[in-house]
Amino acid sequence: SFNWGTQRIKVSLESPAPYIKFLLEEVLGKVWRGRVLSRQSINEVLKKHNRNGSPYRKNRRDWNFFRADFPNDLWQMDIKGPFRIENQSYYALIVIDDHSRYTINCSLHRSIKTSDITSVLSECIKRCGKPSKILVDK
Repeated sequence: SFNWGTQRIKVSLESPAPYIKFLLEEVLGKVWRGRVLSRQSINEVLKKHNRNGSPYRKNRRDWNFFRADFPNDLWQMDIKGPFRIENQSYYALIVIDDHSRYTINCSLHRSIKTSDITSVLSECIKRCGKPSKILVDK
C-alpha cells in the first residue's frame, strides 16, 4: 500500500509520472491517455480491497530523509514490478540521480538478470559519468 489518499491516486491516474507514461507507451505502442475517475469511485475500489484505512499508522517509524549534495554523488537504482500490461508481465529497471531527481534510466524487461543490470549501469556511466555511490535495496 502506498498510503496515498484518493486525490493523489486520482491525479496519478489522470497524469502518471513521466517514466510510467513512457513505459506504458513503449509496451502498448500508442499514446497513453490518462484515466479520469471520481474520488468516490476510487474510494469504492479501495473499500472493496480493504485499502481505505488511515495512511497514518500508529507507531510509525521516523524516517531520516536525505538528499545528495551534488549531481552524481548518489544514484538510486530500483526494480519495480511485475506490471501486468496486456496480459504480459514486465519489470522496470530505474536509475535516478538523488540530487536532481533526474531519471538516468527507465527500461522495461520481461525478466531482469545480473547481466541486464550491469549493461544498464555501464550505459548510464557512459552517458552521465560515474557516481560516487549507488543506493539499492535488497
